[in-house]
Amino acid sequence: MDMCVMSQLGWVDENGRPNNETMTADIMSLPEEVSAQLSEEAIGDCTMDMMAQWAEHPAHAKCAGKYSEEDMLMLEEVGMMVASYKCFQDMFQQSCKSLVVNQIYQMYSAKDSSLAERKGADRQLGSYASCYTTCAAAN
Repeated sequence: MDMCVMSQLGWVDENGRPNNETMTADIMSLPEEVSAQLSEEAIGDCTMDMMAQWAEHPAHAKCAGKYSEEDMLMLEEVGMMVASYKCFQDMFQQSCKSLVVNQIYQMYSAKDSSLAERKGADRQLGSYASCYTTCAAAN
């Protein structure tokens, strides 16, 4: 499913190879709060951490001797691609989630401050302001 979406976005070619130019352009068009979290360096660091975790998994040591050096190089290459994609996916989702949460907080914060301003105006005019609004609506 992901490959289908990435292909439709132009992020991978017909051979499944990444189209870095298109990906970079699309990512840079996102809000800065999102795109700043998706740097090559950050994804690279995450990828290396994930590869190190996978290498420490007991199944890795158990199976490593069963593959040729050529097979191990291919598995490492595929592992790097998978880890890189998983890191990108996780970081993308987290940065989008943070952006949306911040926007929601800002929206409610703005409503709270306008409500506080209105309450402040009511206090300055006393209960007459709210009474006036009620009376005006009744008439």
